[in-house]
Amino acid sequence: MKFQDGAYLDSGPRPTPTIRNGRVFVHNTDGYLVCLDAKTGTKLWSRHAKGEFKSSATWHGCVASPLVTDNAVILPVGATNAGVVAFAVDSGKTLWQVSDDKASGASPFLANIGGRQQLVVVTRSALRSLDPESGHEFWSLNTPRQTSGNLYAATPILVDSNTVFLTGWYKLGAQLIRVIENKPQVLWHNDKSLSSHYAAPIIRDGYAYGFHGHAWENSGPALRCIELATGKMMWEQPKFGSGTIVKCGDQLLVLTDTGELLLAKADPKEFKVISRA
Repeated sequence: MKFQDGAYLDSGPRPTPTIRNGRVFVHNTDGYLVCLDAKTGTKLWSRHAKGEFKSSATWHGCVASPLVTDNAVILPVGATNAGVVAFAVDSGKTLWQVSDDKASGASPFLANIGGRQQLVVVTRSALRSLDPESGHEFWSLNTPRQTSGNLYAATPILVDSNTVFLTGWYKLGAQLIRVIENKPQVLWHNDKSLSSHYAAPIIRDGYAYGFHGHAWENSGPALRCIELATGKMMWEQPKFGSGTIVKCGDQLLVLTDTGELLLAKADPKEFKVISRA
């Protein structure tokens, strides 16, 4: 891999592989997209999306993990007339390519919004909803200005059938968005509630649990719980450090960047560790 990270500290890889129907789809930091047989590891097809479409990627290289549907592998490539590209699952052939948007860092996802299946993707310009079969745009919402290094990396979260939660650091802030008849409306937006640098928060029973802050700024991230409807902070564990969270029923499994694994109750009243390892 030829890619060099902008900080000259860690060149990846960053995207995680996607496994579907006996195949593994790998997108690496330098923009190579490869389809492998899950049993044998045999390469079935590959594309150098970054090179072929002449994408500048981001300061961190290509970050988004591939979204795989029954027919397509979808990536925010971030090139001219190829902001988002769909490749055929069986052959890697280009099915459609849309927009001139440069790539952000968040991975695309599928969501049923207003009774319609939609592809939701954050580019460096906007939060966009596209038809996963054709790339046709259903709706879009301009985002705060992102640069190659200061961008949304946490994947947006579908809260319910018409509400999306978007969060990012670098003063991008968090915003709760309601979509009615393909018209997005921002319910609230600020940079004080839960601005996540990398890991997406967890949503449960009207509350969001996640990391607020940058690993290198303000003594590191805090672990927070906020009321989703208003953005009100319910509790905070300051200087907690970076990590990821998995929802396990009514509990949270938190893995910190120091290697500690915590099991805690998903409780908006307090953060209480049940066990740790």
